[in-house]
Amino acid sequence: MTDALKQARAELNDLIQALEFKVQERSRELLAARAEVAQGAKLASIGVLAAGIAHELNNPLTGVLTFTSLMRKKAQEGSEDAQDLDLVISETRRCASIIRRLLDFAREKVPVKGFFNLNQVIDDVVRFVERPVSLQHIEISCDLEPQLPQVWGDADLLKQVIMNLLVNAEQAIEGQGQITVKTRVMVDTGAAGSEPSQRVEVAISDTGCGIPEANMQRIFDPFFTSKEVGKGTGLGLSVSYGIVKSHGGKISVESVVGEGTTFRVILPIKSVNPENEPKLGESTL
Repeated sequence: MTDALKQARAELNDLIQALEFKVQERSRELLAARAEVAQGAKLASIGVLAAGIAHELNNPLTGVLTFTSLMRKKAQEGSEDAQDLDLVISETRRCASIIRRLLDFAREKVPVKGFFNLNQVIDDVVRFVERPVSLQHIEISCDLEPQLPQVWGDADLLKQVIMNLLVNAEQAIEGQGQITVKTRVMVDTGAAGSEPSQRVEVAISDTGCGIPEANMQRIFDPFFTSKEVGKGTGLGLSVSYGIVKSHGGKISVESVVGEGTTFRVILPIKSVNPENEPKLGESTL
C-alpha cells in the first residue's frame, strides 16, 4: 500500500511539473502575442500619422526647392551666394528623401506573391551594394545553401528587407569590418501543439558596434534610431518588420556590444492559404 501511495505521489508530482511547464510556456506565448499585437497597432497608427505629415510637408518643400533652384541659376558661379544656395538645395533634397521614405512607410503595397529563389534575391542585392560597401573597407561574404527550396512571397518586398538589413549592417561598422549573409533550411517547431514546419532562414551578421541592451526592445519601433543625424530615419527596420510579418515570417535580432549583430529572418516555404494570409502591416498571430 505504501509503495502504491509513493508511486501515485510521484506520478502526481510529475503531472504537476508537466502542467507548470505548460502554463509557463503558454504564458511566454501570450506575452509574445501581446507584444506582436502592440507592435502591429503601433505601426498602423504611426503609418497614418506619417502619411499626413509627409503630404503636408511635400508641397511647401517642392516650392522651396523650385525657387531656390531658380535663384541658384542667377547666382554667380563660385560666389558665396551660390555656395549658400547649393547648401539649401542639398538639404532640401535630403528632406524630400525623408518624406519619400515616410510615404513608402505609410503606403500599403499590395504584395504580388509567388514562389521565387531567395538565394538569387540575396545575390542581386549583394552585387548592388558590394562596390560602395567595399570602398568603406567592409567585406561581404555569402554562405548560401545550394539546395534551398523556393520561398513563397513577394520577391521585391523581401529584396527591400535584405537591402535594409545590409545597409544597417554597413552603418554599424566603423573602419574595416565583415558582413556575412547565410541561408539555411530549418524546422520551426512553432507554438505548443502545432506541427513542425520546414522554413528558410536568412542570417545577416556584422562585426559592428553592436546594439546596447536598452535599445533591443525598441529596435523595430518606427523612427527609433541610434545613428547620428542624417544617417538614418529609423524606418528601415520597422518597414522590414512589417514586410516579414506580412509573409507569415519572423524577424529577430541578437547583439553583443563591441562584437556585432545578427538579424535572422525566417520565412515559410509553402504558400499560405489566401483566406488566412496576413495583409501588410497586420499581425500574424
